[in-house]
Amino acid sequence: MPNEPVSLAKALQGELRRVGCYAGEINGIWAPPSKRAMKAFTDRVNATLPTEKPDYVLLALVQSQADTVCGAACPTGQVQTREGRC
Repeated sequence: MPNEPVSLAKALQGELRRVGCYAGEINGIWAPPSKRAMKAFTDRVNATLPTEKPDYVLLALVQSQADTVCGAACPTGQVQTREGRC
């Protein structure tokens, strides 16, 4: 499928945002901000995987995380929304 890499990148960007590792635009372009976010995520979950291009293994790994992985935690009594806000 011609749009598969773009769709995969968008899905990864959305999941990375959900876990607090990506604040950029969800546009399907796997540019340096997306790569840095993926690297930050893999570092925090102690995974050693290539992050140079979107991959279904990376997507599954991020999707498996229920909680915020990157960024500051919310104050006591608050939870982080899917948009990354407390």
